[in-house]
Amino acid sequence: MGIFDIFAKKNKSPEYAEKLTLTKFCEILNTQTDINVLKLLELPLSKFTKASQKEINSNPKDKKNGVIDVYVNASVNLFGIFNICVYKIFDNGNKQYFFYTTTKNANIVSEFANSLFFIMGDGISNPKYSSFKDFDKIENISKGLVYSEKDECVNMWIGECDKNAVLPIYLQYTVNPMQQFIFQIDENPKGTARMLH
Repeated sequence: MGIFDIFAKKNKSPEYAEKLTLTKFCEILNTQTDINVLKLLELPLSKFTKASQKEINSNPKDKKNGVIDVYVNASVNLFGIFNICVYKIFDNGNKQYFFYTTTKNANIVSEFANSLFFIMGDGISNPKYSSFKDFDKIENISKGLVYSEKDECVNMWIGECDKNAVLPIYLQYTVNPMQQFIFQIDENPKGTARMLH
């Protein structure tokens, strides 16, 4: 079971911004102010299911970090890869957008990561994890050949949209749950960007 699967339902017809490319999306995140990520992706909140307080409380990390609302849309199709969106709102005003799928296709994972490297630059690596620049690590996850959390692939990019906010972008290919591919955007007050985990 994936880390967000307690909220996910059977996929219905996909909803997505058909003409929005990854390049254009990243360009907007990096240059425009007052970004509404869901509006940009043509994902109205009315199409999301709101998690109950009991469901939120069942995630100790969310409860500890001050998550007050969680919304899930299990019928998206972002960039032809990600089929579920989880949107979290925190009591300090922070917002997180998770787009994820489960895949064994190492080439799709690698191509998406390489596109981000091309668009956003090298970004930041976390020494606790592997990098998406190492295709062998991606391929090992896709085949289930992993031995520890260190085998997980994680990279981060930071885009400043204005003087008051910072929009970190994270990419993660997990080993637990296995083969979960996550594209995450954090909308935080200035200076609160952090490495995943």
